[in-house]
Amino acid sequence: MLKKFVKSIVGILPSTLQRSIRVVFSAYNDKVARKNWERNGRPAPPPDEVKHEIIAEYQRQSKSQLLVETGTYLGNTIWALKENFVKLYSIELSPELWKNAVKRFAQYSHITILHGDSGKVLFDVVPRLQERTVFWLDGHYSWGITAQGEKNCPIFEELEAIFKNNSLLHVMLIDDARLFNGTGDYPTLEELRKFVHHKNPQYHMDVKDDIIRLTAS
Repeated sequence: MLKKFVKSIVGILPSTLQRSIRVVFSAYNDKVARKNWERNGRPAPPPDEVKHEIIAEYQRQSKSQLLVETGTYLGNTIWALKENFVKLYSIELSPELWKNAVKRFAQYSHITILHGDSGKVLFDVVPRLQERTVFWLDGHYSWGITAQGEKNCPIFEELEAIFKNNSLLHVMLIDDARLFNGTGDYPTLEELRKFVHHKNPQYHMDVKDDIIRLTAS
């Protein structure tokens, strides 16, 4: 009842003020979600805010100015990190989600939203990257309004595209580690580890907070 009342009041305010109020509420909700997550023992998956902080931390460690994301969805990851990187690319398979993201980020010249299957589009994107890049690989099918490609999880295709042009030793972060159990086109974590080692033995694979982290020594 109170929520409906607040929404009705906010709805009659000027649009700029509405946006400011939404930002405040969003920040508050993020803090509540994080506290609950930590209180419950940090179960998988972590709140989006935690994921964004992890990506930002790897950006600082690698000093990378480029972010490439697979699986734009609503664009919240790009939005949260738009000030952290000089250039951001995001790849979305769903035509509808892609159009929405293009519209959302139209005023940001340093953000490019690409349409297509990430396992294929990356073969065009990676060779153009001129410096070490942070990859956020979240292009697997998640039911709901997300689009389903040839595979539910094109992770091998995505990694193949990156390792094919990887003299810069890019940082690769893969979301939803809990799903990598050998079913539904997902490899097991051990299969993924062997694949990465075969591609480049310099790489180490760590798993924490539901995120697979691939970094070179």
